[in-house]
Amino acid sequence: MLVATLLACALIALAYFAWRGTQLVHLPIVLDGDYLMTRDDELGFVATPNGSTVLRNVETDARFHIFTDRRGARVDAAGDQTGPTVDVMALGCSFTWGSGIESEQTWVQQLHAMTGASVANFAMGSYGSVQSLLLLMRNADLKPKVVVYAFIPDHVRRNVNPCAPNFLPYCLPVAYLQREGDQIVLRPPPTEVFSVEENRDFMRDVATRPLDGPAALWLRTTWAATIAFRTWLDRTVSVDRSPETATHALRAMVGAMAEETRKIGARFVVLNMPYLTRGQLGPMPPELQTAIAGLDVTLVDFAPVAAAWYAAHPTGSLVLDDDPHPNPAAQRLIAETVAAAVRPLLEAH
Repeated sequence: MLVATLLACALIALAYFAWRGTQLVHLPIVLDGDYLMTRDDELGFVATPNGSTVLRNVETDARFHIFTDRRGARVDAAGDQTGPTVDVMALGCSFTWGSGIESEQTWVQQLHAMTGASVANFAMGSYGSVQSLLLLMRNADLKPKVVVYAFIPDHVRRNVNPCAPNFLPYCLPVAYLQREGDQIVLRPPPTEVFSVEENRDFMRDVATRPLDGPAALWLRTTWAATIAFRTWLDRTVSVDRSPETATHALRAMVGAMAEETRKIGARFVVLNMPYLTRGQLGPMPPELQTAIAGLDVTLVDFAPVAAAWYAAHPTGSLVLDDDPHPNPAAQRLIAETVAAAVRPLLEAH
């Protein structure tokens, strides 16, 4: 009787996870070359150094290339390397990294083309202020003249979250911030619960694998069970997502970036980048206003520039056709806006 009961429970569990497996995401993309990220015990993950990757949408055949140098900065071509020093260091997330577009189309590289300044693009998809600060400190030996931190509203939430935004139903572990009394403290990425390697394996086994066949069904079943177990373990990770902590966390990170920039003799620029879908533009978040108050920073607010562009182009768009990331036209407009602020800083250096 006991054996029969256990067997029945096992079959029910198997059927349940098989069903859950059929609900897991399938992405219409093919990834050729290096996986985009690799484990980093301090940040959680970083861009794969000296990486070369092609991402292709199998439905539209749209594709873009990702090349990185030995430091993980995004570059225009395989083998390109950032020089021993740079004029402008860019920090931020996928809006600056350039999701869905070539490196030459990012505002960072267009800034280089417009001003002649040497640049290093250390932005990465899913990053927030925490990773931006850590990469600034890690690459301070480049001695930039100007550091640009490109903020989007979701950074407020990301800074206090141990899981970075992920298009997979799986935590992408990152370093994050917590409050301890009156202090904001840095917590290491929860790699003991989740890992970048499992994200990579999920991408290979499920997200980009054809849905048909018993092998695919078994992989989806086992991954559904793995995700359920990892989600249960996630309860052991201590998190404080309160608005008060998130506001203080952003202030701490922006202040720390300003101080690190001062130490290397550079000027600090904060670029406010709103969500650019028509009708979704909003004012600068109050959390960012609080974060920069009293600091020696140059604020570049792209929101009014984007609003003016939409007013002048009633049928135009500043986002990609299939997702809300800035399109090449938006990236050029951002580059023009940043260039106007950066030129005098470079000349005064």
